[in-house]
Amino acid sequence: MNYYFAYHSNENSEPFDFKGGYGFSESTKVEKVNIGDVVYVIQKLKGWSHFEFCGKFKIVGKYEDTLNFKNRPYRVKLEDLSKLDEALEIDENVWSDLLPKSTYKYQWNNFQKHFCKQGSSLQRQLDKEVVNVLESFLHGSEHDTITSDISSINDIDLSSTEKDILIKSRLGQGKFKSNVKRVWGTSSCVVTLCDIQELLIASHIKAWSDCSNSEERLDGANGLLLCAHIDKLFDNHLITFKPKSQGYTLTVSTKLNIRDLKGLGIHEGETVDFTHMSFEDKARFSNYMEHHNKIFDSKNVI
Repeated sequence: MNYYFAYHSNENSEPFDFKGGYGFSESTKVEKVNIGDVVYVIQKLKGWSHFEFCGKFKIVGKYEDTLNFKNRPYRVKLEDLSKLDEALEIDENVWSDLLPKSTYKYQWNNFQKHFCKQGSSLQRQLDKEVVNVLESFLHGSEHDTITSDISSINDIDLSSTEKDILIKSRLGQGKFKSNVKRVWGTSSCVVTLCDIQELLIASHIKAWSDCSNSEERLDGANGLLLCAHIDKLFDNHLITFKPKSQGYTLTVSTKLNIRDLKGLGIHEGETVDFTHMSFEDKARFSNYMEHHNKIFDSKNVI
């Protein structure tokens, strides 16, 4: 299964409707994709001042319709996977900060470089990091949360410099979560394997305030995707992960009741799988965990 995007722009200003599929004027473009591939649709209609994210769709068929779509008769049939109540309005600045920096040499912002090339629709496979950003907007309403938080910051009586610092910090949290997902290759809690995005937090191993620079603060190897209750324990150094053999095992503070933890899905001694990390990511992860372990040990002296 491969991942693509499609850009929808209609001269009649008709919003994207997945029931009509997505079409091309040339049959060769439809041949690029396979049944089962996934496509994310971005739209901007004539006269609109903003872009919208229409959702996530699976290609379930290919067909030709010259009667209803004279200009774009070669089409793919789509199944709606996201089932959004309505398309999500896109804040280009937020998306530009979250997405990996595009190498395209157009005089556009980073979001536009990724998604505004209509000729690339269903023709260029998306990188995992881009897919992770797209998924973050579909799960847990990341888009609404970040936009709401930034709006609240702008309403505060602060100087423009102070607002800029707060906004960059909030954008960094979204970028950090995306980086953690990319490094770990998963969107699930590393302890419970829960993938309910509303419950998941990208937890810093080496705390934000302890990091020496922005690279450490946004480094995906400096994070673990954890359920909210586990994040709270980890952040307070009541649990940690210690090296053992080829992996890391969950270690629990003596201050906690093991029976209570089992009821929360936390079992001491469980191994965290990090075998899919790159060698470089593993090395940085180990350094961050060493920092966390030292604090854990100092706070849990018997």
